[in-house]
Amino acid sequence: MENTPDSEWSVGDVETYLHALGLNGQLMVSRKDATIFDEIKHHAFRIRACLDQMVKLAGNDPEIGRGVSNGHIETVANLTRLVVQSLQNLPHMQKQFSLVMDTDDAGEAPIPPASPRNVEQCVTPAA
Repeated sequence: MENTPDSEWSVGDVETYLHALGLNGQLMVSRKDATIFDEIKHHAFRIRACLDQMVKLAGNDPEIGRGVSNGHIETVANLTRLVVQSLQNLPHMQKQFSLVMDTDDAGEAPIPPASPRNVEQCVTPAA
């Protein structure tokens, strides 16, 4: 496929190629007039669908439910961190918010699944 013009690929070709690489594929289709915010909303609803799928898989199993609950809290904390970090790139917002999270050497804030945090404590107005 690397040497085939894009216009000559079939869906079957892509599926076979991805399968050979051990990958799954997803195709996103949107309106031509879709905005960047429409794309963000799409991903937000996909995250919700994945979270709901995890809840359904957990069923009434309390051990799996704890893992799913921790995954939800980790998702909220990570998404909050990502949104605030992006917001801080606006020059007039740089001093409006600060993250109250431990960070590693790369400046990332890993949230261990075994120790979920209270999301309200993750973002606070800057002093």
